[in-house]
Amino acid sequence: MPQTLREGKLWIPKKFISEYGVDLSDMAFLTIPNGTKWRVKLRKRDGEVCFQNGWCEFASCHALTLGHLLVFRYEGNPEFSVLIFDATATEIDYLAAKLQVHRMEDNESDDNSLEIMDGFMLSRKTGEKPPVPCPLPHKRAKTNPSSSELEAGDTHFRPELTTSKGSMLEK
Repeated sequence: MPQTLREGKLWIPKKFISEYGVDLSDMAFLTIPNGTKWRVKLRKRDGEVCFQNGWCEFASCHALTLGHLLVFRYEGNPEFSVLIFDATATEIDYLAAKLQVHRMEDNESDDNSLEIMDGFMLSRKTGEKPPVPCPLPHKRAKTNPSSSELEAGDTHFRPELTTSKGSMLEK
């Protein structure tokens, strides 16, 4: 991850590119579970593709560091859903309001601008963190569905009620 952040790009696996690369546009949208959507430019070179303009901002805003795991799901051109896990494999839940963050690509001066929708003001990126804070991460452990959501014969884990008598647990 540090090299990815230092270089400002994240290379997409070649196997994915061999299957879907022809259909990829020059722009992609990365959406995290709270609905926040990031516009990131795709750079194509010698049969390889990477997330570039906008990737550093995405990584910085989500405080990505060595040990984080990102799971990308291709939803169709140009959409990707992204799940972010910390070093303990716990999904990070960004609970802040749904922000629509878009990279402006019209000209050189606008290339470093951010437009934040849903009632927030426009802001200029000055090399510092944006004045509107990024969604703060909250760890969220994935839970199994409740027993009322499970159907007969379902193989999901079903919790059992236990009671304590002395030092032993009985069912």
